[in-house]
Amino acid sequence: MDKKFSEIDDRFKLIDDRFENLKLYVDTSFNEIDKRFSNVDKRFAELKDYVDERFSEFEGYVDIRINDVNRKFSSMLNRLAEPFTSYQEFFMEFLSTESVIEKKYKDVLAKKLRDINEGCSN
Repeated sequence: MDKKFSEIDDRFKLIDDRFENLKLYVDTSFNEIDKRFSNVDKRFAELKDYVDERFSEFEGYVDIRINDVNRKFSSMLNRLAEPFTSYQEFFMEFLSTESVIEKKYKDVLAKKLRDINEGCSN
């Protein structure tokens, strides 16, 4: 009977050893999977940083280009506004000379037109 119990104990020991080996294998496998996920997370973080950096560069580039367009547009608008203002002043002077409007109103109208033109160019 002791021999039988000894054999059963040996079999349980073998089973315990197999479970320990299996547990070690599973733990090792999961540790490897965790390392792989850590590497994937690290790579995603690197990619995110790269995309964020590139987006910031592009955003700066777009801002610069928009500012250039705004400056050019403002310059063109000012170049158009100056002759137009001169034309309006000439027209007010002409209307005043032809007595279509009174001289006292000519100056008021000319000033108002200059104010409007300046407001449009700013």
